[in-house]
Parts: sequence; C-alpha cells; structure tokens
Amino acid sequence: IDAPWMARGLAYGLALALLVVLLWLAWRTRADRTPRSFDLGFGACLALMLLATPLGWMYYFPVLFVAYFVAWPIARETSIRRRTALLAAYLLSTAPLPLVPSSQLSSPIAWFTWASVYVYSLILLITVLFVMMHRAQAMSSRSRQGRS
Repeated sequence: IDAPWMARGLAYGLALALLVVLLWLAWRTRADRTPRSFDLGFGACLALMLLATPLGWMYYFPVLFVAYFVAWPIARETSIRRRTALLAAYLLSTAPLPLVPSSQLSSPIAWFTWASVYVYSLILLITVLFVMMHRAQAMSSRSRQGRS
C-alpha cells in the first residue's frame, strides 16, 4: 500500500496513545509518592521516549540501564514471570542485528519479525514497568487503607 499519509497518521496516533497512557498512569499514581513508584515511572518514561522517537535509538538504548537497574530489585520481590519478562526485554534490546541493505527488507515478514526486535523489546519493557507500577500503586493504597 502506497499511503504515506496513513503511515504518518499511525505514527502520530500511536505516539499520542503512548502519551495518553503515560499521563493516565501518572494521574493514577499521583497520590503514591514512594521512591519505588517514582523510579518505575521514570524508567517507563525513558522506554516510552525511545519508542516515540526511534531515530538513532539503538545508540540510546544504554539509557535503559536506568530502567532495568530500578526494576530488577522490585521484580525480584514479585513473580518469576516478571523477572523473566524483564530479562527477555533486556536480551532482546541487546540482540546484535547486522546492518541489512534495504533490498533485503522488502518482505513484510522481515518487517514484523527480526527487523522489529528492538520495538518488541521496548514494548515488553514498557508493559512490565506498567504492570509493576500498577501493583506498587495497589499495594500502596492497601497499606494506606490499613493505616486508617
């Protein structure tokens, strides 16, 4: 399909959707002022920033060490699934992909598989961080209710 207007619209639409999700999550956790919630939110912002602005992003992936450094101790307190997902996101983000001529990327199968590994790693990291933020917010609200 030769529709550049659709590509532009999808890109702006998805960036707007990511911003709305981040604002919604920030609004929900505004009462939770714990360092854990702030750190997870900051890590999610870093990952969303890379997903929303993908120009040269492979060079900025080391910034995600902050998100992994913050999330790993929290993930260790939770289920093995979160630790596994966090580790998978890290391993996907460090997968060495060779530079490939654009002539070899003419297949949609290539677009949605190995050529999109970095996108999938960011989506997985964002999902794990959002789940962890939601759980931290729920635990904080339960502890506040228990004190009252």
